[in-house]
Amino acid sequence: MRYSHKVHIYRRGSQLRFTLVTSILAVGLLLLFVRLSNVSLGTLFVDLLASTYRVVIAYLISLVISVLMALIVTRNRTFEDFLLPVLDVLQSFPSFAILPIAILWFGASDVTAILFLVITILWPVLFNVVAGVKNMQVLFASRGFPGNCHRFDYRLG
Repeated sequence: MRYSHKVHIYRRGSQLRFTLVTSILAVGLLLLFVRLSNVSLGTLFVDLLASTYRVVIAYLISLVISVLMALIVTRNRTFEDFLLPVLDVLQSFPSFAILPIAILWFGASDVTAILFLVITILWPVLFNVVAGVKNMQVLFASRGFPGNCHRFDYRLG
């Protein structure tokens, strides 16, 4: 099926220029920081790589948990009625409240940082996946998709 619409990331040239200028400014400020501090450029990039590793691992864990929870929640109306309010309450707890407990259990390690990031990333991804699945069901039902659209079949193929 062909789609007639095109995706435009930058609608105007000014948006592209703004992105390039801010990227160059960020690299310039990073190099200025290295120049003014006692940190070597190699140490800085090793630390940036370690932080990027933690964020990617936490995002992947959050993505798997969120998609599984969203599919469970949207699969059955009873689960949705029970779990969504519970998840909404859990979302309201600040991520920093878990940090002291995690430090006591795991120490100041990568596990603590990844756990903190997972808790922070989990909720927006979860609720957006739930909204996406619900909108997908409504879209399929409005387009005359055959079958029982309120219990969407998640199998691929």
